[in-house]
Amino acid sequence: MFAIIADGFAADVPKHKKQFNRFLKEFLTCLTDKLSDDKASIALAGLGNFAAIVPVFMGADALPKIHARLIKYGDDLVAIREGIKLKWMLLCRYTTCYGRFVQKV
Repeated sequence: MFAIIADGFAADVPKHKKQFNRFLKEFLTCLTDKLSDDKASIALAGLGNFAAIVPVFMGADALPKIHARLIKYGDDLVAIREGIKLKWMLLCRYTTCYGRFVQKV
């Protein structure tokens, strides 16, 4: 679903810049707020699918900044989960999202 949205946004950048910024803001908020694992997982899926179009809307400088936030989120995710059962779906979404950003940086 998010891949389809990302492709649609990239087709007409000026028309979709506002919507892109709303999605991106929501996704990035999920990396800093303590939300349910389901919401964080959905945000990571969306963010990963948007990795390819971030430079189109925000310039190449945005990718390393988001990449740095993903590293911090991953460190926090592992630290939080060390004492309890790791949520595999959330970790899977994180690694997929992170991998897409690493490919683009």
